[in-house]
Amino acid sequence: MSLIRLGAVSKRFDGRQVLRKVFFRLDAGDRVGLIGNNGSGKTTVLRMILEHDEPSEGQIEVDEGLRLGYFSQFSELSGDRSIEDVLHDLFTLIKTTEARLRQTENLLSQEPEGDELNQLLKQYDSLMAEVDAQGGWTYQHRIDTVLSKLGFSDTHRTLPIDQLSGGWRNRAALAKILLEAPDVLLLDEPLSALDAKVRARLRHEVKALQHKLGVTTIMVTHDQEEALTMAD
Repeated sequence: MSLIRLGAVSKRFDGRQVLRKVFFRLDAGDRVGLIGNNGSGKTTVLRMILEHDEPSEGQIEVDEGLRLGYFSQFSELSGDRSIEDVLHDLFTLIKTTEARLRQTENLLSQEPEGDELNQLLKQYDSLMAEVDAQGGWTYQHRIDTVLSKLGFSDTHRTLPIDQLSGGWRNRAALAKILLEAPDVLLLDEPLSALDAKVRARLRHEVKALQHKLGVTTIMVTHDQEEALTMAD
């Protein structure tokens, strides 16, 4: 079953035809490169998939619940919070489960008896299983690892994002996407605004998502060699 489907999609801007009767199906595990000149509608396709724009004609279907990640040279984060704060927000569910686990441990430390003890032990076992399933013991390590790999110093990690340069904000956006591990990763000219070290890291991390987690990828680029490298 395909994850994303475009059926006879056309798009016009101010009367100019950009896309005409496009048919496309994206299956799980696909690695697709959209290659073309400026103005040929590559980014428009991604924007319509993300529901940031609508087709002039035709239909776009995205599976319900499909998690999309989007990264481009213009996908900077902003705000007065640090990147560490933003990344910790991704693990709110895990933190809530851990808090419930600590509450249960506290109640057990009060040495309950009988039915209350049995109920608390069952609750404790259930919460431990939830924390294991959610990766609750490793999320801080995962945050530290992705920030270190992208070159974030202790200072960069704790500065308000608005105080970072555009390049560092792009790295912050990339860190967030890598930790989210979406079902489908949409890459729009992802390498053009990154230095050589971060480009190499992005290639490595995208391939890890593709091979280890089976993340499906669509990449917009002008460079066929670049598309083949990312899809290898």
